[in-house]
Amino acid sequence: MRMFTQRVTLLLTLATLLFGATSCGKNGASSKPSNVDYYTCTMHPSVRAEAPGKCPICGMDLVPVMKKNEPAKGEMSETASPPSASAPPSQGSTKQGMAGMPGMQGGKQPNAPQTRQFVVPVERQQQIGVTYAKVKREPLRHTIRSVGLVVPDKARNWQFVSRVDGYVQKLNVTAPGQIVDKGAPLLSIYSPDLLTSEREFVELLRMRDEAKSKDARETPSRLINSAKERLHLWNVTDEQIDELQKTRKPQENLTLLSPFRGIVQSVPAEQGESVKVGDMLVEVADLSVVWVWAEFYENELPMLKLDQKIDITAKSYPGERFEGTISLINPFLEEAKRTAKERRDANRNAQRRIHQQR
Repeated sequence: MRMFTQRVTLLLTLATLLFGATSCGKNGASSKPSNVDYYTCTMHPSVRAEAPGKCPICGMDLVPVMKKNEPAKGEMSETASPPSASAPPSQGSTKQGMAGMPGMQGGKQPNAPQTRQFVVPVERQQQIGVTYAKVKREPLRHTIRSVGLVVPDKARNWQFVSRVDGYVQKLNVTAPGQIVDKGAPLLSIYSPDLLTSEREFVELLRMRDEAKSKDARETPSRLINSAKERLHLWNVTDEQIDELQKTRKPQENLTLLSPFRGIVQSVPAEQGESVKVGDMLVEVADLSVVWVWAEFYENELPMLKLDQKIDITAKSYPGERFEGTISLINPFLEEAKRTAKERRDANRNAQRRIHQQR
């Protein structure tokens, strides 16, 4: 019996010692340094804990919040003071003053404890991308970049199409890119039909001049006007008709002249080949003003306005900027890309060559 009593006493003693050790371990684990107020998350300041650990929201390590006037040694810290009437609230204090957030400072929670100081290690600052900048007051600007295509102004582009059947007698321009002046010859076409029409025109002039009375001159004058209209339809200019009236010598060749100073864009015709009505002969473009068609996404269209100034750059002219204005915004979107085109009018020096470029 005595032996049994000794064993029971020994077991009770061991249980008491184990319980005491466990309690000491828990108290030691939950203890914190004297200069630490509490632990919080740098991304979620509403989280507060009495011991180090993980944030229950994002899983980041909790950082200590030091008591007032007791910063941690060897660590970089930021002090968050409560907002006052003389200083605007900082970004941190603005977040703490958000209504409806538990643990945040605000008018609806006057009894909430104020955050005095928290420590953010240098490694953590690098991870969350903390940057510093001086506060400045400047206008907000938004730059939109787009890729465009340079094309000639259609009002300054002239395509010569054969209006008579004949043969290309001579090509005065032979390749695209060639600069031509206003009134310069582009090519000559031999056309028997044109020769016949000019002979009829000269004969009508002779009949009008030989008429003795006003009534006799009325019919030739009316026919002369009809002959002029027919020559105009065949690309014969007023200057060439006036020269025919003076010389009274019909020409078997029709010379096409450039209507402005520009650049040859294409020469489909070949010297000596036969051409028919509607065949393309030569194309001339005036590049003093060009169009730039650019594409923009639909969410960028509200930022575009007519007559808005824009800058244009081209790889063929590095380091140069050309000014232009928005003259047209196409309201129709491309279904696949959800983009709309806008046209810019850009001034260019006609002496310099521009090629189509992206």
